[in-house]
Amino acid sequence: MAASPASPARDADIARAATALADASRARILLALAEGRALPASVLATEAGVSASTVSGHLAKLLEAGVVRVERQGRHRYYRLTGPAVGEAIEALARIAPPLPVTSLRASTHANALRRARTCYDHVAGGLGVALMGALLERGVLTGGDGRHHPETAERDRLSAP
Repeated sequence: MAASPASPARDADIARAATALADASRARILLALAEGRALPASVLATEAGVSASTVSGHLAKLLEAGVVRVERQGRHRYYRLTGPAVGEAIEALARIAPPLPVTSLRASTHANALRRARTCYDHVAGGLGVALMGALLERGVLTGGDGRHHPETAERDRLSAP
């Protein structure tokens, strides 16, 4: 019996990637980077609520796991996610994770701002993103419907296809 080729998921070191994400400070770093921008370590330290020396260790672990990369511009170093797949994984985990408890005014303000408007790697999200999409559909800038393909009524439906 011939061996079947192994699937990429079977060969993936999921535990290594999960370990990189399993720390609350590293998770906050990745959420900050999920917006798609490259950020310096000083900003990531603030986002994670840790010192500059501590964020350095976290960034080393994220680099080793292959979920972030570093870009140098002169003497500055900027960090970003390695690609859309990392952002998608973070979004998928965020959908199944329980909400963080709000224990301060700062946390409440931040949570409300994220619900209102945010970006995630390659798309606009939050209430503002939904409202923007609705306004574009309402004004005819975009055409669409319920996101499903209805072959009996679709004549020129380019946004949804079978």
